Amino acid sequence: MRVAAIYDIHANLPALEAVLGDIHQAKVDQIVVGGDVLPGPMPRETLECLLALTSPVQFIYGNGERAVLDLRAGRDPVTLPAQYRGIVRWSAEQLDGEHERVLGGWPCNPAQRKRDFYAPNRGSPACARPGRTPRAPGDLWSYPHAV
Repeated sequence: MRVAAIYDIHANLPALEAVLGDIHQAKVDQIVVGGDVLPGPMPRETLECLLALTSPVQFIYGNGERAVLDLRAGRDPVTLPAQYRGIVRWSAEQLDGEHERVLGGWPCNPAQRKRDFYAPNRGSPACARPGRTPRAPGDLWSYPHAV
């Protein structure tokens, strides 16, 4: 199985589209979005692009999604450094209830989905357990920080 792993998109839709073009050409079997799709300059558009993918996709939320969801729920993300609060708040304001529902359904640990693929855990102290790699490491197409 060929797996593409993408992380830290930070709502950068043009960069995401470029990486998705590479992934399409690589003919991968599954995509893992490993967290921090948000915050960033194009949160709604980036999330909708990912949700529209026709390839099998597994989502894992990171600390960016957690901070956005906290703000949408009226909770102040106290662990978030002050310099990031503005973009996180703005990103949260760009989303609607359906986006919130989708993000809230993403696991912080892919083992919760009982799949054969276990990606590194992302961002949350609640998810701070050692990650594991795919069973066939040579088949992992990883784009960490590429977008």
